[in-house]
Amino acid sequence: MSDIWVMVAAAAFVAIFATLIGLVVWFNRRRLRRAQEDYADFADEVGLTRLSDRWLFDSRLVRVGGLFEGHPVEIEMCQGRTRAYTRLEVDYPEPLGLGLRIQVEDDEGIWTRLMRLKEVEIGVPSFDPHFILLSRDEERLKSLLGMDLRRMLLDLKYAAADVRIGDDGLYVLLEEAGPPDTLVRVLELSSRLATGLYRRAEEITRSEEREAQEASSSGAFTPLPGTLTAIDAEQDRPT
Repeated sequence: MSDIWVMVAAAAFVAIFATLIGLVVWFNRRRLRRAQEDYADFADEVGLTRLSDRWLFDSRLVRVGGLFEGHPVEIEMCQGRTRAYTRLEVDYPEPLGLGLRIQVEDDEGIWTRLMRLKEVEIGVPSFDPHFILLSRDEERLKSLLGMDLRRMLLDLKYAAADVRIGDDGLYVLLEEAGPPDTLVRVLELSSRLATGLYRRAEEITRSEEREAQEASSSGAFTPLPGTLTAIDAEQDRPT
């Protein structure tokens, strides 16, 4: 008889424990749903569309995307009991084609140490220590990163946990989901920086194309030394 009561008590304990776990999960998800509703308003405010909304263990992941100021944008927001982050990806209309890679200096991984062996320095003490800069062409990189773009890069660095820039676009990470107004500010900073990089890269490409055309045009009609003399001699030769 006592064994039966032990089994009943054990079953009751398991049932109560499972119910408590279920209530905790339910309250946690309810809290996260309410918190994430603000991001639905944010997506509508900036003209983005909700792409997905799913649960991963105890975390809720919401992805929104679309065009923002002419740039393809995708944002993933994660909120959970043990983790929270926001990831932004902002692409250029077309790849820059500069062999460009920029990332913040804070990362101390093996890959970062290898990058430092090849990094380019702009020569500005207030800027160089904050970023690792790589490019196939050092002069093009220096021409690309004028004062305005360097200031935008620094503003974005101080607003985010991580910033990485390549030929395709920008990757920005926030260590928490953060309030929607903060996310709007980071999105606007990222978009302005992407626009500035893309336009400046276009200017550099057009300038190089003009210089190549001018060099080609000036060389096409330049006679070789002695050519005119030889022609005149042929014309003066009696028939």
